[in-house]
Parts: sequence; structure tokens; C-alpha cells
Amino acid sequence: MVSQTLQSKNINEIFSDIKGLEDFRPCPEVNELFSSLVNRIVEGRVEGDLSRGEVRKLRQLCGKSEFQLEKYWSNRIIESERPEEEIKKFPYFKNYEKLVAFEYATLVGCCSDLEKNAVFVGGGPLPFTAIMLAKDYGFNVTVIDRDKKAVSQAKKLFDALDLDINVVKSSAENFSDYNDFNVIHVAAMVGQSKSQELKVFNTIRRQMDEHSHLVARTVHGERKLLYRPVSREVKNMFNVEAEKRPSRDVVNSTVVMTVSDS
Repeated sequence: MVSQTLQSKNINEIFSDIKGLEDFRPCPEVNELFSSLVNRIVEGRVEGDLSRGEVRKLRQLCGKSEFQLEKYWSNRIIESERPEEEIKKFPYFKNYEKLVAFEYATLVGCCSDLEKNAVFVGGGPLPFTAIMLAKDYGFNVTVIDRDKKAVSQAKKLFDALDLDINVVKSSAENFSDYNDFNVIHVAAMVGQSKSQELKVFNTIRRQMDEHSHLVARTVHGERKLLYRPVSREVKNMFNVEAEKRPSRDVVNSTVVMTVSDS
């Protein structure tokens, strides 16, 4: 439950409160601040105006909080006696279910004869998408992440959940096996600067098989306060097969792309 004081604050005041946090690990203050931020953004209740620099900073802080939240819950699931039940207590579990179902439906709409061999780029310590693709949709999944601790955590998590998901330590721009996969799924936190984004998607484009599909998470409207959207330059590298926006309670839009003919 978000306090009345926090409900009355505008986006500039919430940003100021988030910027003042010294610790982004889950606790009542951190949970309340970010829940309020996300809720009002997806509900279209954003009052106030942040500068471009402030938006970039807010995205960075959101990423920092998201990593700490996933790390905390990954540990909690690993240490649980019933990890399959514990994972469902994650506060955004239902949101992930809806997001992955939305992305899968969009993907199938572009490719009815889909080979379910996917790489998920930027899995972090709690790769929910990879878990759901494997458990709910029958994919063979490989996860890559550049962070050594996140890779170690994800491996322990998959062991606890008895899932056969491969995890590779690699940056997205240096991974050399994209051509082994029919589906390349890129997380929203990958490519948080323009130069990094272009490096990542150029690497994917050079290796991508003509029959493969690239699924990239993006954002629209006020949701851009949380994540950087996929740029026009990236979309111009590929054939955009579909771009769809989600229901209100899901943050990310999805873009499905194939290798450009040019």
C-alpha cells in the first residue's frame, strides 16, 4: 500500500526521493517508492516534468533497483524448501506471465512454424523470461549475461528449480553464437546508451540467420521514464515484422524483427 504522502507527490519529487536513496536493496521505503513510480506510469498519472538528464539518471536508478530486487528474490527462491512455490510470490510474477504470453503470441503471429531454440540476452540473477519460455512454452533456452555474479546466481536458481537452461558469461556485443538460435530475445536493460545499443544489435544482425526472429523489448509514452526504447536506427537495420503495445499493467512493448533484405 502506497502512503498518502507519496500519492500526493509528483514525478519530480519521487525522482528526488529515489535519487536520495543510499541503498537500493528491497526494504519498505525502496519497495514503496518504486511501486508508486511504476504504478503511476502504467496508469498514465505522471505529473511533473523531468529533463533528459534526469530521465537518464532515473533509468539508471531503476536498473539498479531492479537488479537488487532480482538478486534478493533469486536468493530467496534458491534457499526455499519449495522453490517452485516461492517463485510465484515474487511481486511482479503475474506481470512477467502476461508479458511473456504477450511476446510469445506476437512472435507466433510472425512465424507459425516456430523452432523453439532461444537465447535470452541480459538474463540477470533472476531470468524470469527464460524460465517461463522453458517451462510454459517448451523452449530450449540459453541465457547470456556479462555479470559474473548474475551468471553464478542464475545457475544456482535453475538447479533449484530443476531446469535445464544453459547460462553463459558474455557481453551481448561479444557473444559469437547468435546464429545457433532461431529466437534471439533481448531484455529491456540491454543497450542503455545509444553507442552500446548499436554495438549489440549490429553484432546480432551480422550473425543472425535469415530464418531467425529477434524479439526486443521496448517502451512507449511515459514508460520511457523506466527504460530506453529501441531506437529508429536499430529498427532500420532489420525488417520489423510486428510492433505491439501491451495492456495497461504490463510495462514493455515488443518488437519482432528479421534480418533486413538490404
